[in-house]
Amino acid sequence: IDELTRKSEEITTYRVDTKMETQMMGQAMITEGEMAFKKPNKMHMKTTSNMMGGVKQEIFTTGDIVWTYMPLMKMATKIDLSKIKEQSPQHVGMAENADITKPFKGFPKDKIKYIEKRTIDGIEVHVFEAIPDLSGQMSQAQPMAQMSPSKIVFSINAETALPVKVTMLAEDGSTLAEQSYSNFRINVPIDDSEFEFTPPEGVQVMDMTEGTINMMKRMQGSQPKSE
Repeated sequence: IDELTRKSEEITTYRVDTKMETQMMGQAMITEGEMAFKKPNKMHMKTTSNMMGGVKQEIFTTGDIVWTYMPLMKMATKIDLSKIKEQSPQHVGMAENADITKPFKGFPKDKIKYIEKRTIDGIEVHVFEAIPDLSGQMSQAQPMAQMSPSKIVFSINAETALPVKVTMLAEDGSTLAEQSYSNFRINVPIDDSEFEFTPPEGVQVMDMTEGTINMMKRMQGSQPKSE
């Protein structure tokens, strides 16, 4: 892990193609797209789902302000993470959470197990298993984290230290979801303007900050208190 961390620290920007496969109501839901990331906390993600004729969505963040834009619905939502952090100082920002140069962020080392080195599509990867503790955490950028997996399998490129595949497993060993990453472009120029968003004319804007804070309070209130 330390070796992979050292390699990943040399990465300042990247573009990557993403593919997420899940099961919803007995049907395979596939969401494909592209993510651009620039350290420390700038992220732009574009995705298209195979459901409902191909739903498109974009997420923009330049730090604490997160925009989610749904062109089909002519709607954009805004979340001010600085206000959420006031209520919950340990809250991780969306861009921080989405930074795949840190796949083990939030996992104690004693919850991570090294499995083996293998080859996936001609790429040598290190395979790890991790036991998540997702109680009370909100992960808007990584929807798989909301599925309460009992185990997460990371396949990390041995050369670049970037993930090739992340698989979420249920307690019975079945796959809840699988996220794949391909076609990395590392340390490429990305202008800051790509991460900024201004709602187009005619788009309904909803500020979800207070609603998100209230949801977090309900989640925290429903958790058993530690002795």
